[in-house]
Amino acid sequence: TVSIRILDEDGGELAAAFTTATCGSGCRGRFSTDLFFFVDQTQNGAIEVFESSAEDGSPINLVSIPVVLVAG
Repeated sequence: TVSIRILDEDGGELAAAFTTATCGSGCRGRFSTDLFFFVDQTQNGAIEVFESSAEDGSPINLVSIPVVLVAG
């Protein structure tokens, strides 16, 4: 399971979802999902992709990708 979220410039969560990768544990696979969000002004943000820890649910193996969120 892969968790995905979009964060605004303040780190606030605008959208979140999860999906399943095409490959099981221990290998890389492809994944995709649709996320919908709204911002009232263009700003920096981030897309984060991670898995949740089985121990406590915290994000592990997190990758953060900087993006520009366009108002509209």
